[in-house]
Amino acid sequence: MVGEWLMTKEAVTKALIVDDEAEIRQLVSRFLQKAGHHTETSDSLAAARDQLLTGLYDVVLLDLHLPDGVGFDLIPAIRKHSPKAKVVIITAYEGPEEQHGALLHQVDDYLKKPFTKQQILDTLDRLL
Repeated sequence: MVGEWLMTKEAVTKALIVDDEAEIRQLVSRFLQKAGHHTETSDSLAAARDQLLTGLYDVVLLDLHLPDGVGFDLIPAIRKHSPKAKVVIITAYEGPEEQHGALLHQVDDYLKKPFTKQQILDTLDRLL
């Protein structure tokens, strides 16, 4: 199934990974690149906002708890600057507040940490 996914025309061409954990950014970026996608990473809301001003993204993988705020706060900027981008929340927290925020902000998917490479690839396959 992954092989078929890599061959589709709908494959992600550009992904923004926003997470304050360097290991997660590097890991996700590396396996998306191996799958043929272009990636950029950011460790904060401020840096991600700057990146959204200069590039269009097909998908944004967004951590909720960042050093300078809550990931949900970035969603209006994503919708404004990359309106077709799919938003996937990646977080270690899955409480009622996070679930309510995901519904309120109409995120496209929600992955709980720890996640696997296959879960990320399956999520992108389903969304794109």
